[in-house]
This record gives sequence, C-alpha cells and structure tokens, in this order.
Amino acid sequence: MSGYSKLKSRSKQSLNFWVESAKQDFMISVHSAMRRDEISKAKLAELVSCSPAYITKVLKGDANFTIETMVKIARALNSKLCIQLAEPHQSIRWFGVVESRRQVEHRPATINRHWIQGNEQDLRKTALRAS
Repeated sequence: MSGYSKLKSRSKQSLNFWVESAKQDFMISVHSAMRRDEISKAKLAELVSCSPAYITKVLKGDANFTIETMVKIARALNSKLCIQLAEPHQSIRWFGVVESRRQVEHRPATINRHWIQGNEQDLRKTALRAS
C-alpha cells in the first residue's frame, strides 16, 4: 500500500474526516440549489436573516452548522434538509423521477427526488431503470 493510500485510510478513521465530508456535501447541495433558483449570496443571506459573510463561510465549508441553521438555509432555497445514514463504503445518489399528473386540473408533470444507496454498479443500474 502506498504512503498516500495509508494516509487516506487513516484519515477516514478520524471524526474530523467525516465532519468535513458532511459539511462538503451540504455546501455542494446549497451551491446546486442556488444555481437552480438563480439566488445570489446576498439574496440568500436576506432570506436566512444572516450576513452575506456568513453565507460565504457556508459556501466555503468554514461554518459549523447546527441542524436549525441547515434547515433555515434549506427552507430559504425552497428545499428540504434530508439526513440519512449509509454504510461508510456505500454511495448515496439523488435522482429525479418525473411523474405525470393526469387530472382534471391539468397540472404539469412534477419531479420528485428520491435517494438510493448501494455500491456504484447498483446505483448505475437503478438510475438506468428509472430513466
């Protein structure tokens, strides 16, 4: 095993590795929602009732979040905070499923987000079946 592999393996045993990984996942989700809804940092700060500097810290992964703060940010981005557990070796992927609504109201199709977990090969198979 190379020196890098040993270092990586040891780092995955530390609590800090998993904390930073969770922060990074949240930060990526916030970036994605901001792009989706075309919301600027200043607008998000206004919606969350915090300073633009705090939003910058969030987007850099420098903030120490409480669940309450994460929910406030999610709600400001018209989203829902989802916290799930998975085995350390599993990956979790979100995908959208388009559902047609054939009702009298003629509402447009909606996309519901679902999550799956498993190994990469299983995730690819499930995503292909869903599309």
